[in-house]
Amino acid sequence: MHVLSRSTFKARGPVPPWWRRPGVLAVVALLVVGTGLASYDAVTGLVASREVREVSHGVRAMPLPESFEEWQAACGTYGLRCARTELAPAEAVESIADVLRQLGHELEPARCGADARVDPGTTLVSVPRHDSQCTTTTSVAGGELTVAAWDHVPATISSGEPFALGRTAVVVEWDAEGTDHLLVAEPGLEAARFADVRITAEEVAELPGALAEAECTGEDADGCLAWATTLVGPGDGRALVEAWARELGDAGFLVVSLECDPDPERRLCSLLATRGRGAGEATQIGVWIDLDAIQEGHAFSTVSTA
Repeated sequence: MHVLSRSTFKARGPVPPWWRRPGVLAVVALLVVGTGLASYDAVTGLVASREVREVSHGVRAMPLPESFEEWQAACGTYGLRCARTELAPAEAVESIADVLRQLGHELEPARCGADARVDPGTTLVSVPRHDSQCTTTTSVAGGELTVAAWDHVPATISSGEPFALGRTAVVVEWDAEGTDHLLVAEPGLEAARFADVRITAEEVAELPGALAEAECTGEDADGCLAWATTLVGPGDGRALVEAWARELGDAGFLVVSLECDPDPERRLCSLLATRGRGAGEATQIGVWIDLDAIQEGHAFSTVSTA
């Protein structure tokens, strides 16, 4: 006869084997569920990235309306399609939205100013709201696709004046979630966009006006790090900076920011403008202009990749 030891029993009956005890079963269940969820998330993320990649390819290949011209400067960080047009922002958004609708996407009518939907990660997210900004979006597995258009650069200082671009900039881009999936689907995109591809002397020589006289300020084994020059006029203060903003705009640059202190005695005024480099290059040329804090009618300019 088999004799059961006291350790086999407790007050409520036999003690189950270790692998059937509640604590062990709970841990095993958590591991199984956790593994399942991790696998589900991985599959879901893969599907979303594939969807984002397919939609991105479609947007890049879609035809632009007749009144639009390709404009890499409006691409911001990871814009899929960028253009400029003489249409007002609301009309520009609707024109691009119509093309996307033909590709099977559902988009709401354009909304402007305070009503515009600006998702995290998009071009206008860090820019104060302005009546000249219009957007529309469409939901895709993996993110929100946004069409944004604007023809003014608002000042970040509440009392500052917006700057009229003289044209409407348009970009089709992903929100933050969509961009994350895009970077998974296109792993070389981030490196290409922010590659250390130096501005060449030939590119500097093609800049408008006195900017073409910029000289190299420092070199390393890969070439010139940045170019700089002093600008004299036209005018002084905000008038000087705006004059250069218009000249850069005529040369294909997009003014990204133009900021001046409302108090002219402080002599704080600057702008940043960017332009695409062509030939499939993802980096852009950036021109920074800062008013000379002491000498009237003078400003400092720096040129490098942006």
